[in-house]
Amino acid sequence: MIITLEEAKNLLRVDFEEDNGLIQTLINTIPQYLENKTGRPWDTDVINPLVKTLAGFLLKSWYDGSTPQLEKTIENIIATLTPMAR
Repeated sequence: MIITLEEAKNLLRVDFEEDNGLIQTLINTIPQYLENKTGRPWDTDVINPLVKTLAGFLLKSWYDGSTPQLEKTIENIIATLTPMAR
């Protein structure tokens, strides 16, 4: 798992349980999203810190809504990870 529910809730500043199901669904989507974008699975035993950072940005974008700056940051990190996938 790239990011845990507890880590995600801390990152999103969520301190209630009502959205746990939604947040967990978003967390579960991240590995396939990253594999589709980069061509490599990233949910290995040792998680690359850049992948963990990207997971946080993706969650923030999907849960709170995106901004142009956040989207640019996400795309830049994906562009950095893609060559590492080869």
